[in-house]
Amino acid sequence: MDEAAIYSTLQGVFNDVFMDEVTLTPGLSAGDVAGWDSFTILQLFAKDVINTSRLRARNGRERVSRP
Repeated sequence: MDEAAIYSTLQGVFNDVFMDEVTLTPGLSAGDVAGWDSFTILQLFAKDVINTSRLRARNGRERVSRP
């Protein structure tokens, strides 16, 4: 996956989590975005995990078990 594909995927995650539009850039930080707090980090992580699981299922990859 190249950098453009990564940003495209993450942009979708950010669009799902934040009410206001957030444009991803390499220098973006939590301080740049209103409402980005520790709970938002958990939401971003959860959305990313869900999207990754869907992508793996779509590509026929087995889910990796974690202890």
